[in-house]
Amino acid sequence: MIIAFICLIFCILTSVGVFHYTYAMAADRNRQGMRLLVTIPAEVDKDGDVQQIIQMYRRDLKSLTLKLLLVGGLLSAGFLWPRPSDYVILFMLLAYASFLAPMALYASLLQRCRQKLLRLKAERGWSCPAATEPVVYADLMTSRLKNKKTPSNILFALPALGSAAIFWAFPQARQGNMLLVLLGVNLLIHGLCFGIHYFIAHAPAKVYTADSRVNLALNQEYRRWWSVAYLLLSFLQTVQMFLLVIFHFRFIEEPSRLGTDFLVICMVMALVPVLVVLAAHRRIQAQEKELLSQVSLPAADEDNYYEFCGIYGFYYSNPHNPALMVEKPFGIGSTLNIGLAKGRRIFTLTKILFTALLAGIFLIVVFEDFIPPVMQVSAGKVSVARTLYPVELTAQQIENIRLIEDKFAGNRLYKNVGSATSRYLRGNFLQKGSPVRLYLFPNSSPYLCFQLKDADSRQLYFNYQDPDQTRALWQKLKANLPAALFTDGQMVENATDLTDNEKNNNPEAAPNAVGEQTTENPASEAENSTESNDNQPKAENTSANAERAAELAAKRQAVTEAELDYSIPAGQGSLHAVLNLPEGAAPVPALLFIGGSGPATKEGIANIYLDTAMHLLEHGIACVRYDKRGIARSASVVDAVKDEDKMVIEDFVGDAAALLQKMKADQRFSKVYVLGHSEGALVGTLALQKAAADGLICLAGAGRNIAEVTLEQITANPNNPAELVENSRRIIAELKAGRTVSEVPLLLNSLFRPSVQPYLISWMRYEPAEEIAKLKEAPILIVQGGNDMQVQVIDAENLHRAVPESRLAVLPEMTHMLKNSAVSKDEVYRNMVLSRKYLAVYQDDSLPIAPELIEEITGFIGE
Repeated sequence: MIIAFICLIFCILTSVGVFHYTYAMAADRNRQGMRLLVTIPAEVDKDGDVQQIIQMYRRDLKSLTLKLLLVGGLLSAGFLWPRPSDYVILFMLLAYASFLAPMALYASLLQRCRQKLLRLKAERGWSCPAATEPVVYADLMTSRLKNKKTPSNILFALPALGSAAIFWAFPQARQGNMLLVLLGVNLLIHGLCFGIHYFIAHAPAKVYTADSRVNLALNQEYRRWWSVAYLLLSFLQTVQMFLLVIFHFRFIEEPSRLGTDFLVICMVMALVPVLVVLAAHRRIQAQEKELLSQVSLPAADEDNYYEFCGIYGFYYSNPHNPALMVEKPFGIGSTLNIGLAKGRRIFTLTKILFTALLAGIFLIVVFEDFIPPVMQVSAGKVSVARTLYPVELTAQQIENIRLIEDKFAGNRLYKNVGSATSRYLRGNFLQKGSPVRLYLFPNSSPYLCFQLKDADSRQLYFNYQDPDQTRALWQKLKANLPAALFTDGQMVENATDLTDNEKNNNPEAAPNAVGEQTTENPASEAENSTESNDNQPKAENTSANAERAAELAAKRQAVTEAELDYSIPAGQGSLHAVLNLPEGAAPVPALLFIGGSGPATKEGIANIYLDTAMHLLEHGIACVRYDKRGIARSASVVDAVKDEDKMVIEDFVGDAAALLQKMKADQRFSKVYVLGHSEGALVGTLALQKAAADGLICLAGAGRNIAEVTLEQITANPNNPAELVENSRRIIAELKAGRTVSEVPLLLNSLFRPSVQPYLISWMRYEPAEEIAKLKEAPILIVQGGNDMQVQVIDAENLHRAVPESRLAVLPEMTHMLKNSAVSKDEVYRNMVLSRKYLAVYQDDSLPIAPELIEEITGFIGE
């Protein structure tokens, strides 16, 4: 809303300012002896009646300018309210009116005063020679030497080559065709600047006086300054393209800066050409005034050849003047002589093209504003139609589809090529650096999330404004696509934050805004891989039939429906937690789940926490799960984007300790245990130092400092270049020493951006083995997967050595996602096919939780 308001204010200020400056010049005597488009003898300039008309014109001009600014400001203020800003067509109409209205009103004011001066001229009998016959003045020396100081045509090729060089120098910016569109616009402007230069250089020489030296000097200066001005504009366009590319990368990582920075860029791009043209015009004017102090050629009376044409201002129509382009009587540049047949044809064609272009733009905007996209579904195929950004998908291009019963939140969202208002989002966007397709009404819920294999667009979001239509579409998709693709609406995480498994397949994705790190990213977020995902496997058991998938979905649904609210106050709002109680008499043992890094919700990636809880409930164990602060329904606790640099690991420890205290006071529980997964193992360890529990389960938790584990993950990937590894080593060393790093390479910005560094520093202060050794009384179970590529068996052994009385269980085939895989973790960087099969554990929620894990947990709690 505020951006639309500021843009309109800028349009109005620029338009009114330019027209005021232009029409103010009409009151001054020009070289043709005209004032207010009336040719009058120089000796009557001081006449009282003439002066009265001139003063009235200037006074009314100022008054009109103030009124236009006031009315424009009031109309623009309407865009500070949501309803007007919902429709782009209203913005376009007002922006167009901000140009059309001043042009018509200023021209009308000039016409009224001009008519008064014409009547006064007729009453007094003032006259000048009439231009009734063609009069041609020529100066052969000027014609021959007029372009001696004009810049060479070759120079105009340099800015075009510069734009092409920028296009090829930034391949990462060519994603989504944004840079290609920018190059096309730049080349068009370069061609336009060269065309104007060429026209000026080949235009007939002007004859100002009978002195050839004066004519030559003025012609050379005229051509030189205008050609230099357009050459400078061409170079500036290249510079602006470079700046836009640089800011493009900045916006990808921090789209919240888009509002102010984008406005500044737009204003500079609009103002600089105006200032350059104005400077050239004033320079030429000053030289003409200096050199034409002597007697010039006689001026002809051309009053009758200027016609008032309403909103188009004034036409020049003189059939006796053979020149197609003539100098404007006021303002900057030249105007077309429509008194000639060629001039009329050009003018008519220009009006037709302008009208067609304007009509086309308005039709496109109306189409976007009032005709929503539709999703068409047929057997094995999905397409989005009735939009400027259509897409067609086959079932083989889709990894999974889920229905999310929440409103879409556009955190860290940057428009690439598309349409965006507060009412709808359509087209290609960048979500924390990752390309996505949006066809959304963000104020409506639910919405569909398609996880895609296409490397150019990892996700597609779609919904209708009517929730019932979206749910009906969900059922239609289920009926026409393979059942293995679907995940029912159990996951309520904020889908604008990439889940960890999405990061695994998106090397440039940023970590979650609440300080998540690479411990959930086996492939390393810094990996610079561009492999095609066309052969991405489904899970190892994708042959499971629809009946089994339906049974699993029904079990999850039953657990979800049985959830009891267990939320607690936290931060600025409420930490959303749920309790599931097993069937049977109370009291029962209870387990608090603490999720790993990333945007962990109470369900977990691919439902791993929900499924684990589902099994434990069958063994008579109550389960408490929660959304991490800043995530999903715990988003009210803290603004995880705005306050990212204020968050530390102790915040998460405090949340876990508060829930633990609540559970200890709950009479329904006989004992209370804590299960911490991955980063949650450290959080759980620290929480037990604040609030006692009956036992701790460390599940795939690091046994070394997270700085060492993170560097190990980055160096383990042979695809990471040496320079990237060395930069990672340098940054991690600084963070471990408690110092922030301001200069972070682009590829590492998602891991180590400045705003997340305070969290990483707080995390790196803790040695997990030392912290777990401080727990003197609580029994401890340490479970580690032997097939975990993120956390190693040595980590579990380190924790066990710190607490020798703890119980250590190594499950040979279990991965970091608590599921078994027949593919060894050692194959991930060796064999692409096997790698994708292994990584299916991060994506396929139909894969079962490792049964050995359930046995270890239930055995430990049952002791």
